[in-house]
Amino acid sequence: MKLVLKSKRRGKFILKLFMLLFALYVVFLIISQNISIQRKKNKIISLNEQLSLQNSENENLSKELEPEEVI
Repeated sequence: MKLVLKSKRRGKFILKLFMLLFALYVVFLIISQNISIQRKKNKIISLNEQLSLQNSENENLSKELEPEEVI
């Protein structure tokens, strides 16, 4: 009888340990994904700034290339 009780306790312990490890794994994945998302957002901000600068430069160059009108 004691052997059966120890086996049940061991099974419950292993199940609880597995659930705890799985929960920790999920938390780790969520944190990892949030960090990755933040890095991507920062990259997008940087690229948008570069795009804005390039568009401004393109406009200036276009104005320089337009023929001047004589009044």
